[in-house]
Amino acid sequence: MRAGGERFLVRALLFAACAYALPLFGQDLSHDFYVHEFWTELEPMVFQSGQAGPLTKDEAVRQILTEAQYVFSGELYGFTFSWTPGDPRRAISDSFTLRPVAQIKWGDPNLRVLDTRVENRRLIARVMYTLAPFQESWKQGWDSNVYPTATGRGEGNYLLGFNQKIASYEDAVKEAIHGYLRERVLNRPNKVTGQVVFSGEPYTVIEAGKYVTTLTVKLKIDKVVPYTVF
Repeated sequence: MRAGGERFLVRALLFAACAYALPLFGQDLSHDFYVHEFWTELEPMVFQSGQAGPLTKDEAVRQILTEAQYVFSGELYGFTFSWTPGDPRRAISDSFTLRPVAQIKWGDPNLRVLDTRVENRRLIARVMYTLAPFQESWKQGWDSNVYPTATGRGEGNYLLGFNQKIASYEDAVKEAIHGYLRERVLNRPNKVTGQVVFSGEPYTVIEAGKYVTTLTVKLKIDKVVPYTVF
């Protein structure tokens, strides 16, 4: 993140924490937009930097904005994926790659905090992203009913830090693809490639030392490569 963009976003969230609310009716709603709620723990059991003590406001802000940028980019632009399912009989390890098609830039003025609150030692922020005209065509391209949806449940190791919350998203995407293909492809494929976008607001909880995320995606399967039998 560039320093100027980071300071802009940090100030925006801290201002919202003091003002508490920027109601939707005060926003420009002439363009499509996303609104989701994000949270981060102010006193997590584990700290990425290794130091003891609660998160500072800036650290909590950075975590929320990192997640918001990731989720909104995933809804708008989506990801390409490549998956090689593991096959012990062939000594093939499971391999899954998820790459963003594009990302919302840090410092984008269309990313705004509507309100914040603190509950159970968590900072919770309702964040809005308003699409620019050129971005609306991206969204419209995926709004078609042609693309099927699938829901997955993914996990990340809470004890390894906040990055594992993002890892739980990626695991949920993989499981959504797996569930979709399991009902349609009879034999284990060699490789599957395609594209996905997040559909709706993901839901994350902490259970038994893990981040557990449930999310729905829209799918575009480009290729299912079978094993060749000689």
